[in-house]
Amino acid sequence: MQALVDTLHDTVNSFQSRLTSTEVIVGENFERLVAAESTINSLKAQNSLLMERLDDLENRSCRSNLRILNVPEGSESGNDPTVFDSEMLAEVMPEVFTSPPPLERAHRSLGPKPAAGNPASAFVMLRVYPDLSNVLAKKRAAFNPAKQALYKEGIWFRLLYPARLKVTFKEDSFIFETPDDANDFYEKQVLVQKEK
Repeated sequence: MQALVDTLHDTVNSFQSRLTSTEVIVGENFERLVAAESTINSLKAQNSLLMERLDDLENRSCRSNLRILNVPEGSESGNDPTVFDSEMLAEVMPEVFTSPPPLERAHRSLGPKPAAGNPASAFVMLRVYPDLSNVLAKKRAAFNPAKQALYKEGIWFRLLYPARLKVTFKEDSFIFETPDDANDFYEKQVLVQKEK
C-alpha cells in the first residue's frame, strides 16, 4: 500500500512540475501576445497616419490640375492641345484670365467624347473640376446630403479643402469635419429654427 502511495505521490509531483512549467510558458506567451498586440496597434496608427499623409500629398500635387469636360472632339483643329486649352480658358473665362494662362501639358482622357459637328454640341457647356484622388472625392461626396438640405433651406455653405463643410447660419460660421456633424447641426439648429 505504501509503495502504491509513493508511486502516486511521485506521479502527482511530476504533474505538478509539468503544470508549473506550463504556467511559466503560458505566462511568457501572454506577455509576448500583449507586446504583439501593442506593436500591431502602433503599426495600425502609423499606417493610418501615413495613408492620410500620402493622400494629402497626392491631392496637393494635383491641386493645380483641372479636368475640363464637354470639349467636342476635333475642336483643336490640329493645334497643340496645350495652346488650344490655354486660349480656350482665356476666351471662356475672361474675368479670370486676362491672357491665355501658361499650361504645362494638356491631354484627352479615354472616356466618351462629344461628337464634332453634332448639332447638340453647337452650345457646349464646359465643366471644370479639380483633380482629386478617389479617397478625397468620396470624403467630399459624403457631405452631399447635408449640402442638399442646406441648399433647400437657402443657407450659405462652402466645401473647404480637403473635406470640411463651412456653414454660415444667422451671421455665425460653423466648420464641420464630418458629415455626421453637419447633419446633426442641420437637425438641431436649422430644423428647430424652422419649426419656430
